[in-house]
Amino acid sequence: MKISNLCLALGCVVALSGCDAFNSSFNEQFDKQFREQCVKAATGKGAPEAVASQACNCTMDKLKEGKSETEFNMPSADEQMEAMKSCAAEMGLQIPG
Repeated sequence: MKISNLCLALGCVVALSGCDAFNSSFNEQFDKQFREQCVKAATGKGAPEAVASQACNCTMDKLKEGKSETEFNMPSADEQMEAMKSCAAEMGLQIPG
């Protein structure tokens, strides 16, 4: 009976480890796509690529601020805009309304 409990416990640990790996993989993919789309949108509106990249990196950092990988969910459009405006203000940029 003890061996089966140990196997069950180990199975739970392996399953939870898989969740962490999934979260990490999902977040890395989300980060990459968010940054690519953000830079593309900003450069499409005339921002220099270096400035767009800096602003988009800052925005992603603000969206993740204080959150673990498991707590980070798909941010709403309002959350994204709030983070973007905060970064723009820090960089001395204006976001067209």
